[in-house]
Amino acid sequence: MYSEKLLYAIMADEGDLENQAMILTRSIRSYAGKYHHHPIWILFPDEFSDIPEHILTEYEQLNVRLIPFSIKKSFLKFPFAAKSIAASIAEDLASDHFERMAWFDSTSILFNEPDPLIIPDHIVLGYRPVDHTLIGSSFYEALDDFWKNIYQVCNVSNESIFPMQTMADNQIIRPYFNAGFFVVNPRMNLLQNWSENFKNYYQLDIFQSFFKTDNRYEIFFHQAIFSGTILSSLLPEDFIEIPNTVNYPLHMHWEIPEERRIKNIKDLISGRYCMDYNPTWLSDIPLEEPLKSWLLHQFKLLQ
Repeated sequence: MYSEKLLYAIMADEGDLENQAMILTRSIRSYAGKYHHHPIWILFPDEFSDIPEHILTEYEQLNVRLIPFSIKKSFLKFPFAAKSIAASIAEDLASDHFERMAWFDSTSILFNEPDPLIIPDHIVLGYRPVDHTLIGSSFYEALDDFWKNIYQVCNVSNESIFPMQTMADNQIIRPYFNAGFFVVNPRMNLLQNWSENFKNYYQLDIFQSFFKTDNRYEIFFHQAIFSGTILSSLLPEDFIEIPNTVNYPLHMHWEIPEERRIKNIKDLISGRYCMDYNPTWLSDIPLEEPLKSWLLHQFKLLQ
């Protein structure tokens, strides 16, 4: 029998523990309403374990479990490889204790009570589509060689394919799931399958040729394999799309079609930001007190 309804799991890269992951953690404890007390785990490669004492103290006060994990340096260098390993470890540790595990990239912020994270009992995965098509596959065009290879190694059948709409560029694509946020039933081993598929296939020649041609294939390989793993592991009735007020791409606000663009940050459950993509996102979207002062203070601490 599960002892907890919800676990928040976060992946932290080097430096994230002192910065982005801390902001996300504070936002959960401040704004998650009746879910504010639920456990938070932060996973990070153990070579990044030189954490300042005051940071460790604050995480202890926030009741956060820090989980270092081992990863080969060669694998750590591959884009987002560590994410698949961290997710699989969190899933394994959570499987006997939690009904649902909500996975967040560290550059996420919670703004309101996250009711949509409590997916129905019969659902294995709650997902968000990708924001941009990029290396994704248009639903109305022939399957390209990259995705043919993804489907082949993951054993994806044609019956599993359905149309999905991207958040920002508004395209209809074959299923391409956002790996920056999702909710899973951790007893189903979905994330362990993702990690195994990643490790087994990222060095194959059929993919290396794409990596050399366009580095976006390497950057988003983890997300493509994530999508292939989902499609081969689950039936359509096993997953559900989470509303677009969750994992909203704050840094892409003006790229989002007007009918899906939020009017105020207070209307969001959670958002995700990228300072390198758009460092001014915080002034792009209407924002009210007291949340405005709270956010400005958090990002002032980042500087």
